[in-house]
Amino acid sequence: MFEAPWEKFRAALVTQMSRAPAITVAELTRRLNETHPDITAEQISNWRRGRSRPDLTLLNDIVQAMNRDRPDDSLRPFSIQTLLEDMSVVPRGPVSDDLFGTAYRLTKLQLRLEDAEVELSTSGRRGGAAKIVQRAIDTQDWAVAVTPAMEGPSPQTRMHVADRLTIVRVGGEPTSTNAAADIWADKRMKQAIRGTYAVPSTAGRDVRWNKPPAHAIGKPTQWSISYISSPRSAVAAVPWEGLRSLAFVATSQTSWVKNVASLVALALGYGFTTTSDVAMAATGRAIDRTTHTARASAHRFLISRLPERRIWAHYGLPDEDDRGFGHHRRPDPATAPRFVFLDESDDRLAHAPDEVDELKEARSIYRSQAATFPDTVLQIPCEYVEERTERWAQAFDHALATLEWLRDGPHPVVFPDSKLGAIHEQVRARESAIAIPALKWFADRGWPK
Repeated sequence: MFEAPWEKFRAALVTQMSRAPAITVAELTRRLNETHPDITAEQISNWRRGRSRPDLTLLNDIVQAMNRDRPDDSLRPFSIQTLLEDMSVVPRGPVSDDLFGTAYRLTKLQLRLEDAEVELSTSGRRGGAAKIVQRAIDTQDWAVAVTPAMEGPSPQTRMHVADRLTIVRVGGEPTSTNAAADIWADKRMKQAIRGTYAVPSTAGRDVRWNKPPAHAIGKPTQWSISYISSPRSAVAAVPWEGLRSLAFVATSQTSWVKNVASLVALALGYGFTTTSDVAMAATGRAIDRTTHTARASAHRFLISRLPERRIWAHYGLPDEDDRGFGHHRRPDPATAPRFVFLDESDDRLAHAPDEVDELKEARSIYRSQAATFPDTVLQIPCEYVEERTERWAQAFDHALATLEWLRDGPHPVVFPDSKLGAIHEQVRARESAIAIPALKWFADRGWPK
């Protein structure tokens, strides 16, 4: 039985394919195969019949394929916006905030549909490694090895934080001397990698093969699919009183701002988003290549909306319009949005990929803004540590400092044991490989009591 949004997708697809000039299943297959060569006519027929559904990442491409060579007429134009309206995901009418409003709604759509399917234990990037392996098998041109990344602040607190993949060409003709670019040039592999939000990983870490397969063509490349920083929906049915949402801000991603924010979201039962994910959806760029400007725009959008029961992570250089913590002027501090600023040291910034002078200037701006709102911005010093176990220990310490600030700070949030216990039970069931060790770590250190 199809859930309501997908039934409306099916109806919209049938209606639009019947519009003059009509588009046949064969023609739609041909158009989509130009960018997605693995889509078959049988799949599209099943979409029309409601027997299966396309991946969410295909919706925009389906709309574009349907509109090709179709003249304007008096009928309501078909666009990604009208499709989302037909699916009752966004309200009808003009959309404010342009790309970032749509991008955020798309993120919510994905999480909403996953909720309906009770698949949140494998939400977002979960299962992504298997998809990439299957795509490599289908092409017969690639070999993939997968290493589960089990990490944490101590041997007693180890979480399945990511899957790391080693990919090497074993067939076909290389299209580039750059191994990563060669993979990206294969449309089928590109679609699988983008669909799982995999990003290039640090060379030399967790390499599965000591030596590449004997029949390898070129050098292996490494990729990572992060689970701890995946977007996820809220477990809490209503927000904690006085805490509608919470934003984590840092100058660079070397702060591990995403991991810290994700741990706090897990503890509170709130949903989790990153401005990188929203910017990627809005601009189409790979998640590791989103710009400072795009992330800042996503951050401003989220501040303007203050999504309920949501924690988000943001890093980057502020643009001219970005005041980081200053886009709120609510008279009552108890209802104002709350922020956590990870204040990176010079040593920490020196290991970031951007220019250090630019990062230091951005840090000065954020420090000045944070000082303006001492009751609603928690400033946490973020020193450089090298070993990953120490970095996880620091991330947990920062998360615990945030939770204690929420509980004991200028505007305390009350966390009743009964309500929090029920939320934690659901979180453990949904994200067991991360939540069980993480929540035990917090409990052993006296939170939430």
